[in-house]
Amino acid sequence: MLVTRGHNEMIVFDFDGTLSNSLDSIVDAINFGLRRIELPPVNEEQVSRNIGVGLRNLCHFACTGIPTRPDSPGWNPDKLGLIEPDRLDRMVEDVKLEYARIWPEKTTLYEGIAPMIEALHLRGIPMAVLSNKSQEFTDEMCSAFFPSGTFERVVGISEETKAKPDPAGLLNIIEDCSSTPADSLMVGDMEVDVRTGKRADVKTVGVSWGFMGSSSFRTHRPWKTADNATELYEILAGHQEGVDMGGRRSLLVKNMKTTAGALGLDLSGMTVLTEAATGSYALTAVLAAMAGAEVTALAKESRFGTSADLRHETEALARLAGVSDQIHTVQQRADDIIGNASSLTNSGHLPTIRE
Repeated sequence: MLVTRGHNEMIVFDFDGTLSNSLDSIVDAINFGLRRIELPPVNEEQVSRNIGVGLRNLCHFACTGIPTRPDSPGWNPDKLGLIEPDRLDRMVEDVKLEYARIWPEKTTLYEGIAPMIEALHLRGIPMAVLSNKSQEFTDEMCSAFFPSGTFERVVGISEETKAKPDPAGLLNIIEDCSSTPADSLMVGDMEVDVRTGKRADVKTVGVSWGFMGSSSFRTHRPWKTADNATELYEILAGHQEGVDMGGRRSLLVKNMKTTAGALGLDLSGMTVLTEAATGSYALTAVLAAMAGAEVTALAKESRFGTSADLRHETEALARLAGVSDQIHTVQQRADDIIGNASSLTNSGHLPTIRE
């Protein structure tokens, strides 16, 4: 097995308003807390303008119209005493309890998010979640919506992690996952996500389907903006391609050359039929060509990518290895190709050969 070591690309997602539509549950929980301390309710617009800045800050705003953090819009230090701290504490606890009760029924993923995350995961792209929700709720909700192992790290507010836009949480995730700010992306629906990315020297992709739409980015502009999950996938997968071409593919080719030389691998005069693939699986066709074979690579759509994805990644690795002229990609199996092949090989992801 060839093992590559180096920097990984990293994608860090905000949760509320980016992956999940949790606005109804948050509004209902806030209004429950307000009723408990005998204050009037707030509406969705009022809540949406302050989601993403932490629960206590959101509760203070709901009570007074004034956020508690200096980096929040509308902050006014002269009006921070409009609600007694003990009363605010009671509201925060009531909101937590009510939110825990209602979020499973009132929170959903946005359209296209689940298959997008699955596709990125299948490509082997490390992903994480960084939320201004508490660590407890962030863990619970990620576990409810995504399979175990989808995310390398799931991080919410805790004693160890301050709320965004403090960049420490983002930088810790990147370091823990052996990446760098230059190889990472932050994805979010609020300016607080953009500010977090900028403070960490990480590019941010904004999504327009969040709680405030594209108006979230009037002051702090993201690197790119996506209007739906398909556009977001194209941006994120495209960024991976840039990282790969800059580092991982080069390292993979170097290791392939070393391994082929150490094994004395010589396939000169042979014709190999194998699969076109994504990620490290693309090395099969390229390694055969590096050993001197003429290679036909079948690029048939599967859960690992479209035909175009498979062809693109195999051909990109072949170009880097200098064997493009020895690899021919096809989309359908043909009897004459099988009959002329000296060797048929696949890694279990090409059922068409076995049919």
